[in-house]
This record gives sequence, structure tokens and C-alpha cells, in this order.
Amino acid sequence: MADQRKRRKRRVFLLSSVLSFLLSVLLTFASYLSGVYVGGLNPAFILDDLNKSGYYESVQKYFYDTAESLTLPSGLPTEVTEGIAPLEYVYQEVQNYVNACFKNQDYSFSLKTMEDKLNANIEAYLEEENLVLTAEQQQNKTDYIKMITDEFVQDAKVPFLHYFVKIKDIGVKVMKIALPALLVLSAACIFLLIRMQRFKHRGVRFITYSTIAATFMSGLPPLIALLNGFYKRINLEPEYFYLFVSTYIERALMCIAIIGAAWCVTTGILLGVIHFLKGRA
Repeated sequence: MADQRKRRKRRVFLLSSVLSFLLSVLLTFASYLSGVYVGGLNPAFILDDLNKSGYYESVQKYFYDTAESLTLPSGLPTEVTEGIAPLEYVYQEVQNYVNACFKNQDYSFSLKTMEDKLNANIEAYLEEENLVLTAEQQQNKTDYIKMITDEFVQDAKVPFLHYFVKIKDIGVKVMKIALPALLVLSAACIFLLIRMQRFKHRGVRFITYSTIAATFMSGLPPLIALLNGFYKRINLEPEYFYLFVSTYIERALMCIAIIGAAWCVTTGILLGVIHFLKGRA
């Protein structure tokens, strides 16, 4: 009888250990999926990261520097590019482009204001210098204005945004299936762990082992990555895109680390539950 009881205890312990391990894996997968979805695939956070990384100001500065470089071979003074891309204009155009991408729509940049301002600056320069353009020079001016506006469009676009939208759409489909499945399986493991134990606090103890493991597996890697800052050493051009990407990765890592911290808090609560149930046993 005593041997039978020992064998049963051993089987229950082994099965509980397996279920506890499985639960820790399920919780870790759920943590990473939730963290990546909330921190990495959230359109609202993308817009926030653009603000925090100084993206709009950097796009404006990069565009003006490039426009001046493109102007020099034309023989025009670089001053003709002054005021053609105010920060409010850059902000609005980039925002409109980003929102269109999120809706899987094409966006045509509003360039008439820039074209008119650039043309007015050129005409003012020509009038000041008493210069009259030939038909060929007029065509060159038109080509120059188009070259400058095309440069703005290229600089204002967020390079990887179309890929992000595709990944986000796939991520939403995966989350709708994977997260409920992980939660159901986790709930089943928790139910079995409590059901198998004669004393409920022992079942909660195995659940606590899982939350401890989930704390380390979901909290430690992103925390180490944040402290190490590997993403800041990624070589991307132009600089404003690099700043945005590094801010974007940092936010995703922080979301996963916060979920890891939540498992740590959950572990503390479960320890309190164990103490309470043990006192009643």
C-alpha cells in the first residue's frame, strides 16, 4: 500500500513537472507574441516613435541639405530652396503617407505648394539679376523643380513601412489564432496541475514554477538587449531612419520586458496564495 502511494506520488510529481514546464513555454510564447504585437506592430506606436525620434525635423534637414547639393550644378543659388518645405508641411505629408500605408492605400504627395514656392524663389532671383530664360532654360527649370520635389518624396517616405503593414496584417491573423490557443492550453495546464494535487497549494506551487520561468525567459533577454543596446549599432542610412528604427526596436523590447515584469508580480501574488492555502490545509 505504501509502495503504491509512493508510485502514485512519483507519477503525479513527474506529470506535474512536465505540465509546469509546458505551461512555462506557453506563457513565454504568449508573452513574446503579445509584446511584439503591442510594441512592434501597433500603428499608434509607429507614429509616436516618429515623433520621439525627431523624424520630421531630420527629414526636413536632410531634404534641405540634399536640395542644396542638387541645386549647385544648376547654377542657381542655394537660397532658392529656402522655405520650400516648412516643418508643418513635412509633418503633414509624412503623417498622410504613413496613415495611407496603414490602410493599404497609395498616397500622392501634395507637391503644388512646394513647386509654387520654389518657382517663385527662382523667378525672384531671375528678376533681381535681370535675367531672362531661353526656351531650353525654361525646360531646365521645370526639370530642376521636378528633381527637387521627387527628392522630397523619396526622403519623406518611411523606407520599410509597406513591409511593416504586410507583416502587421500577417501578425494580426496569427494573433487571432495563436493567442487564444495559448491561453486555452495554459488554462488546461493550470486546471490539471491543481486538480491532480491532493493539497491545492502544491498545484499552485507548480504554477509558480512556471511563472518564475516565464519571468526569466520573457523578461531577461529583452532586458539584456536593452542594456547591451545592440540595435543602436545597426548601420542604417540616412541617420533619421536609423534613429527611428532604433527607437522602434527599443519600444518592442521594452513591451516584452514589461510583460516579464508582470510575470514577476504574478509570482509574488502566487507565493502569497500558496502561503494562504498552506495555512488552511
